[in-house]
Amino acid sequence: MRLHTSTGDRDVPIGNTTSCVGTLAEHGVRAKVTDHGNRDHGDTYLRAIGQNANWYARLS
Repeated sequence: MRLHTSTGDRDVPIGNTTSCVGTLAEHGVRAKVTDHGNRDHGDTYLRAIGQNANWYARLS
């Protein structure tokens, strides 16, 4: 499980990611969190999509 967040996102609080990680852990799921730093929501999304596409490509 991979989650992406950024401290600069004013649309989705970083606390949502923290809460999600905790809930997943309670169910035995380890989640990797990537913090994209002081970026807004749209820029975080674009970076996350690129990183996820590269990750999926390496799996095949």
